[in-house]
Amino acid sequence: MSVATTNLHSRVLKSSWSDGLLDVFAGVGVLLIGVSWQLDLAPLGSIAPALLIPVWQPLRAKLIEPRRGYMELGERAGLRLSRALWLMIIMGTGTLALGVAVYFYAAGGVPLAGVTLIAGLPSALIGVAALVAGAVFGLTRFPFYAGVFLVCGALTILLGLEPGVGMIVGGAVAAASGLVVLTRFLRTHPVIDGSEQ
Repeated sequence: MSVATTNLHSRVLKSSWSDGLLDVFAGVGVLLIGVSWQLDLAPLGSIAPALLIPVWQPLRAKLIEPRRGYMELGERAGLRLSRALWLMIIMGTGTLALGVAVYFYAAGGVPLAGVTLIAGLPSALIGVAALVAGAVFGLTRFPFYAGVFLVCGALTILLGLEPGVGMIVGGAVAAASGLVVLTRFLRTHPVIDGSEQ
């Protein structure tokens, strides 16, 4: 594959995710995990993002594809995307497992050295996942989200907050930013003729 073709492919891939819908879904997913954590329902937090998955494709088909069209990824890009998604899933699962373990350990009244530091870990790991997503999709907003989550993790540690607080704040920022981008996209990209159902 030539350099020009690779660059074109990267621009097309970046463009296909620049509408803000991914930001909204990721932000809402993290926000729901944070809320579950704050309500002492941490084990149920893993279910909340999974509930968003069935909504993703129909919403994308309704809002985005009539304005941008539908694009199938080539084998190379699909493999790259698949690897990145698996990395994010593994990091997310690890974060949740660690959080649940700490939650039950602390709930049992057993003192745990470093619990204060561990409280900031979920936000920090989500920040790293945001960096990975930004690199994979070529989205400049995601390093900003990564910074927000890393700051939330640090403040969670410094202020002695619950882990859910950082996830709520970071998720809300990502969802709100994504909503602004999505609204702008819908306003500036009319439905392509013949695409409307």
